[in-house]
Amino acid sequence: MDGYSVLTTCRGLKPVLVDCEQLDEGWSRDATFDVCICGAGPAGITLARALADKNRRVALMEGGGLELSEASQSLYYGESVGVPYPVDSSRLRYFGGASNHWLGETRALDDRDFEALSHHPLNRWPIRRLDLDDYAQQAADILDLAPAAQPFDIFNGREDAFKPIARRMSPPTLFGPKYQHQLARSNLIWLCVNANLIDIELEGSLRSVSQFSFRSYARAQPFTVRARCYVLCCGALENARILLNANRQIPRGLGNQRDLVGRFFCEHIDVSLGHMVMVSALPRVSEYIPSDTLIRDRRCLSYVVRLSPVRDKDWPDGRCETFPDRLSRALREGGSACINAEAEASVQQSANRDSRVTLARSKDRFGLRRLSLDWTLSDLDRHTIRTAALETGRALARHNLGRMRLAPYLEADIDTISDNCLGQSHHMCTTRMSDGPATGVVDRNCRLHGVENLYVGGSSVFASAGVSNPTYTIVKLALRLGDHLDGELG
Repeated sequence: MDGYSVLTTCRGLKPVLVDCEQLDEGWSRDATFDVCICGAGPAGITLARALADKNRRVALMEGGGLELSEASQSLYYGESVGVPYPVDSSRLRYFGGASNHWLGETRALDDRDFEALSHHPLNRWPIRRLDLDDYAQQAADILDLAPAAQPFDIFNGREDAFKPIARRMSPPTLFGPKYQHQLARSNLIWLCVNANLIDIELEGSLRSVSQFSFRSYARAQPFTVRARCYVLCCGALENARILLNANRQIPRGLGNQRDLVGRFFCEHIDVSLGHMVMVSALPRVSEYIPSDTLIRDRRCLSYVVRLSPVRDKDWPDGRCETFPDRLSRALREGGSACINAEAEASVQQSANRDSRVTLARSKDRFGLRRLSLDWTLSDLDRHTIRTAALETGRALARHNLGRMRLAPYLEADIDTISDNCLGQSHHMCTTRMSDGPATGVVDRNCRLHGVENLYVGGSSVFASAGVSNPTYTIVKLALRLGDHLDGELG
């Protein structure tokens, strides 16, 4: 592969892209980096570039290769023991990480996403949106984000319970192709592929990391990397699995003194809300987010409702020319009669400690226990889904824009809601950010509570999920972490 070279010594360090299958034994014995980053996805690549811009020496270690392989992807196999979830296919384990299946949609978190709610105190982050706003333009440039388009509003500004939104779009930017050659040419970044983290070793007091241990696929001999600071950027599922498996010196795993590593797993819940008979056909998709007042009064979480046109083969055909005629026929015949729009929602999941990553009994090829995911929805999650459907139907009727038939599962027992939910491969909150170890795993600067030089990057540190695609926030958090680490390194 173009760009590969073999590092034989760390004396006279030079820019390289290293395949760890080819390394000489002891190649890193005499090297101490400023920062060792495990995981080369959006968080890890952004952080490495930010640190190199500050003249810091970085080891960027990626467990996969430059292309997807079964050997690498198989390490993501695991168990799903709650709401069914594709724990392996929802992730990609090679250079570029999650950006390799990103569709390019994103938006900033809302101010309220950082604040506690009376009915959901764990919604609160220890930082505010303002703490990330300084990185907004830099993150937009990294992601090649276009400005948000003017949102389309079928209510024409007359609805107080909702406001229209528009997402920002990336081409999408694939971090591997975009940044590979820049990283490989850097005088300060050592990009190593096929480097699988197998152990985190602490020094004697167990208060700081002394080295990371790695293995490649074809070679049994592990190798170590030493740095002044270490960062896990392996995704929300894998970050938790790594910390739980690092139990040789601390039996419960690193950062897990309060049994919180892996808890609070959140997704953005994708659900169908129902179908509509509209007075006038929708010209295009419109999206709406509830007001602060609605969330407070209905005691729900945030969500985005998508109203989309549906082409009806039965309309117009001379039988359903007017809205009352079409509505009457829909009521009589049911099914898809005269349906010309549908409503779907992306729903914020609550920070629920019972939704969690633990370790399965089975082990991977390196002897590490595989993950077990118990994706669990709370009563608040189910209430939010029903609220999204009911409030959408009420708004359409209130403005006489149409009438909505709820999806059948919403009218059945509330427990059936979980059976109709899908995730969006947005893994969050498993090492949630908090003011102290009683409610989370990392502090406001993404440092593991109780370990002085170990940090976590990516959406696993989200304190709550909000309702925005996480990529934009992931990149801003990585840039902020780069500034913090530069200050800590002195």
